[in-house]
Amino acid sequence: MFRSKFAVAAAGAATLTAAGLAASPAFAATSAGRAAASPMACHAPSFYETSGGHHYFVVKKPTHDWTVSGAAGLDLTMQVSKGTQVGSTYTTSWGDSVGVNIKFISAAAHAEVSNAIQNTVTTGTNLSAHYTVRKFATIEFGAWGYSYNWEKGYIAGGPSKCVVHITAKGTATSPASAPGFNRIGS
Repeated sequence: MFRSKFAVAAAGAATLTAAGLAASPAFAATSAGRAAASPMACHAPSFYETSGGHHYFVVKKPTHDWTVSGAAGLDLTMQVSKGTQVGSTYTTSWGDSVGVNIKFISAAAHAEVSNAIQNTVTTGTNLSAHYTVRKFATIEFGAWGYSYNWEKGYIAGGPSKCVVHITAKGTATSPASAPGFNRIGS
């Protein structure tokens, strides 16, 4: 289980880590229970927080274009062109998804989940998979990575009280290794 925070400026250009947020005089004063000198002292840029990561095969989306299924006796094949990309995706389970940014979500998870979270690309050559089905099977194209939870929020309040407001939450997946194929079934 991991937990990290990644704050972003309202315009989305600047970033501030949890350590940087805690080190800011306004945040430190209010988080230590002392009243801040300015009523705006608790205002902080919006942040993303991630938690609950586990290994997951990230299928290239849309799924129906990147999976092949069949019953006994069939030969399943799939061809993938050089340069095909597998990227991070997210779903929103609660709140307002307007302004939610997968780059910031995956950046929040990056340090805790894996140094390699990224959009993974087939670089050297075309890829292909072939499998003769014994009972029923599916071949998927994607990359091994992580599935994790995310929240978006901001910190606001007056001179004596800071309040964390969560505006949206959901799940996300991010690839962390070279693209390839995953077989489900036999």
